[in-house]
Amino acid sequence: MKNWGDIIVVKDGEWHAFDWSWANRRILDMLIGGLELAQRHINTFRRSDDRDFFGLIPPGGSGALIDLDRKRLLFFGDELTDDVPNRRALVALIAEVWDGFVVAWAYGGTRELAAYVGLDCAARDLEIRPTTIPTSDRYSPCHLVSVVGNDDDV
Repeated sequence: MKNWGDIIVVKDGEWHAFDWSWANRRILDMLIGGLELAQRHINTFRRSDDRDFFGLIPPGGSGALIDLDRKRLLFFGDELTDDVPNRRALVALIAEVWDGFVVAWAYGGTRELAAYVGLDCAARDLEIRPTTIPTSDRYSPCHLVSVVGNDDDV
C-alpha cells in the first residue's frame, strides 16, 4: 500500500506531479511555512508525472495542488484536520500564510487534484466489500452514506 502523498504543481500552463514519502497525514508540515518552504520541499521530491497517481488510494492519505499560474492551493489530509473545527481553523491559517493564494480543502482527495489538471480520475472498483455492522443501540456512533453511481442510480 502506498503511503506517499501526492503533490501537483501547475506552472506556465503545465503540471507536474511529485511523490512525497513523508506526506502521509503530514501535509501541513510542508504548507505551514508558505510558498517558499513548500517549494524547497518540492525540490527534494521524486517527480512522478508518468504514473497512475490517482488510482487506488489508501485511506488516510494526503496531497496538495499548488497552481502558481492561478494562485490556488488545494490540499487534504493531515492528522490535525480530522475534526471539522480544526480543519476550518487550519485552512484559514494556511490562507494567511499563503498570501495572494486562494486556499481550499480538496474534499475529493487525490481524485480532485487529478481532475483539476484535467485527468480522468474515475474510481476503480474494489473486490473487497465492506461489512455492515449494525449499531448496538441508537446512541452509538453511526453513519449513513448515499452513493450515486455513473448511471445516476443511488
